[in-house]
Amino acid sequence: MNTIQIKTLCTRCLEPLVCEWPEEMNWEGTTVTAQEYMANALNSEDVKICCDDCLDTMPDVDLDKMEIQYI
Repeated sequence: MNTIQIKTLCTRCLEPLVCEWPEEMNWEGTTVTAQEYMANALNSEDVKICCDDCLDTMPDVDLDKMEIQYI
């Protein structure tokens, strides 16, 4: 699988980082390019793109206890 590197900033601390994404991703059920996925993520209030340091400070999520809320 080919990947694409995209430079951006961490959405928490604004540290520069390079993200590596597959050429095609899924955004809300639609196949999009890596660039479109990144643009959607950066414009979303619910999605964060974080550096390793910020990820280390965030609490772990127990996926078994997650609930989906339909709005």
